[in-house]
Amino acid sequence: MTSKNLEEYNLNDFIHYLFNKFDMNDWPLIWQGKAKKALEIVYLALKNKKRDHGIPFVYHPIDVALMIKNELKIKNPKIIIIALLHDVIEQNRIMAEKNILNKLGKSCLRSIWKLTKEHVAFGRVKKIDDDEKYFRKMLKIGDDLFIIKLSDRISNLKELSECGDYNKIKKYIKDLDTFYIPLTIKRSKNNKYIKKLLSILLKERKQFYGNNDF
Repeated sequence: MTSKNLEEYNLNDFIHYLFNKFDMNDWPLIWQGKAKKALEIVYLALKNKKRDHGIPFVYHPIDVALMIKNELKIKNPKIIIIALLHDVIEQNRIMAEKNILNKLGKSCLRSIWKLTKEHVAFGRVKKIDDDEKYFRKMLKIGDDLFIIKLSDRISNLKELSECGDYNKIKKYIKDLDTFYIPLTIKRSKNNKYIKKLLSILLKERKQFYGNNDF
């Protein structure tokens, strides 16, 4: 493998790197095949995208999936693959949706749509009830998808202070305190992985204590 940054890798090197990173060579062959297809979709959908603070977007889903693998010790290929794909529809809807459907099937596509903010995916102006609609989606998803969503929130929280948008930071913390943390406390009672994520989430939330606005 070269010493280039990940976003500079060609597709084959990208897949090779992440196969090693996630020990995908130890997965059953059928899941190795799905992983290669998923990583190709991630690469094509995110390779030219940037986060708010200028970091290549592709590092974010990798961070989310690594949290699930390393912090929670979850080895389920399906959960890892959906974690890697969780933002691709929001970032490149037409290409990603078509490729997921054709290469990974309807079930995978449905799972990713459950994690997707539709106003972002369709590139439209956010409506006043979009947050409430999304929260209702989160109330209905199963534990596996909720684990991915929580890992996503924690990954975002780690980078939040770097985004430079005060209003975005304030909104993110408000959503955590009024919706995600109470829901996580409730769901952690029956799921050891969610309980572990709750501990990590509360720890990361502390970085904003001491500021009267948060």
